[in-house]
Amino acid sequence: MFVLLAGAFLGWRDGAISMLSYLLLGGLGIPVFASPVAGWGYLFGPTGGYLWGFVIGAGVVGAMIRMDSSVIWTIFSMLVGLVLIFGCGTVYLNMTLIHNWSVSVVQGFLIFSLWDIVKLGAAVGTFRALSSRSFSSKD
Repeated sequence: MFVLLAGAFLGWRDGAISMLSYLLLGGLGIPVFASPVAGWGYLFGPTGGYLWGFVIGAGVVGAMIRMDSSVIWTIFSMLVGLVLIFGCGTVYLNMTLIHNWSVSVVQGFLIFSLWDIVKLGAAVGTFRALSSRSFSSKD
């Protein structure tokens, strides 16, 4: 959810840089990842593809939303970002651990689909609610 929001709010370049910064912090050993494990080894382990996919996902979402910020386009943009993240993760998972495409797709992509649709809805709602507000110095 936060990867999608980073791209949406920060744009393609700053969204991707924010995700690269996140990976750099984790690579340096700061426990920023979902598990308490950190370090460069974690970034190149079986789940590393998802983490590297964050950079691509945030960048693409940011670029797409700058073209059009309508509700439908925002949903589509964030869906594309999710597919890219899970695509990177699934390919990397297959290359490093599973070595069977059908099993990789089921265990690395499809298993997360329902929960991530919920997070996508929350990300779209959050972006739409916050981007429509005017943050002026008078507030």
